[in-house]
Amino acid sequence: MNGQNLLVGCDGITADKEFEWLYYAPLNGSKIYRVRMADLLDETLNEAELDERTETYSDTPNNGGLSIDSEGNLYLTAMETNSIAVVLAKDRSVQNLFSDNNLLWPDGVSYNAVDGYMYVSAAQVHLGSVFNDGKNLARAPFYIFRFKPLADDVPYR
Repeated sequence: MNGQNLLVGCDGITADKEFEWLYYAPLNGSKIYRVRMADLLDETLNEAELDERTETYSDTPNNGGLSIDSEGNLYLTAMETNSIAVVLAKDRSVQNLFSDNNLLWPDGVSYNAVDGYMYVSAAQVHLGSVFNDGKNLARAPFYIFRFKPLADDVPYR
């Protein structure tokens, strides 16, 4: 962005189906973190105490979207590789689900209970004028991708 690094502290955020854990990740970081909702809502905890209760959950590529299924698998966008990845709940490993050359800056992952698919947009953010000396390089068509989550359900409808 005009020769400056874009630093976004938290871009992907989601909660598990019991609302026990809140998961979040910075846009340009390498980790997903989680914190118990009870700790997050506990106003008696100071910043240092809350930080001690926040854990590193897994590695992650740079991502702009985060969602979760009912089994605890985390779905995330991987901007640098035009792909969607999943952090498997069983072992916290990061696996690539799919890539596509048209998935330019994938952003946001949303579930549609009607058809059972997750949807993600190819936002082309990096092609916008703020990143290209005032010239908007984004071009139609603007794609929306869909994929089936590993679990049959997601927590939110």
